[in-house]
Amino acid sequence: MIYEKNQEIKRNKLNKSQISHRLGIDYKTVMKYLDMLPDGFAKKQTLAKESAKKSDKYKGKKWAIYFTYLFLHNGDLRYKCSIIDLHDRSVVASITDPHITSDLAIRTL
Repeated sequence: MIYEKNQEIKRNKLNKSQISHRLGIDYKTVMKYLDMLPDGFAKKQTLAKESAKKSDKYKGKKWAIYFTYLFLHNGDLRYKCSIIDLHDRSVVASITDPHITSDLAIRTL
């Protein structure tokens, strides 16, 4: 989509900053697609699709644990423990407790 729009606007004799402004994209993105040949663009799209497929094999395999604290309206403090899937940054599990302990992390699992 960006490639086709870039090429169409290029034919209208606009300069790179005008193209960037008109499409609402970064100047560097314009530069990347403006001088690219159709074959190069097709190859880039194919590589991007293959890369996305490869990353799917890591979904659900690498997690991170994240602690934060919450102030409640009554003045109490609660600690929140979340487990995040590093592949898509989705929250796998999350619980709160009045105390930040290793037990909180274990219970979140």
